[in-house]
Amino acid sequence: MVFAILSQTNQLIKFRFDSDIEIDNKLKLAKEYNKCLKEIPLKTLIDSTTINQVAESIKKIFAALKRVSKVHNYPLNRAIDLGACVARDFDEQLKKIIS
Repeated sequence: MVFAILSQTNQLIKFRFDSDIEIDNKLKLAKEYNKCLKEIPLKTLIDSTTINQVAESIKKIFAALKRVSKVHNYPLNRAIDLGACVARDFDEQLKKIIS
């Protein structure tokens, strides 16, 4: 919306704004990250109903994470956060199954 307004008012301002924040590079990087995150089978963990299924889903998730880290330059701090989210989901699913 902001870009549409800027382009209607003054193309020069939009061009300077785009080049200052490097929007094209950021959008490309975001698309790459989204693509790699879609490859991670988190739904298999959430849909698990037995401990064996949980174990298999964790293996698949970490195999996908390993593959993603080799192909994409995913930032380490974000990968750590992602690992923490997977651990939290693992904990919640395990509690559901055990209870």
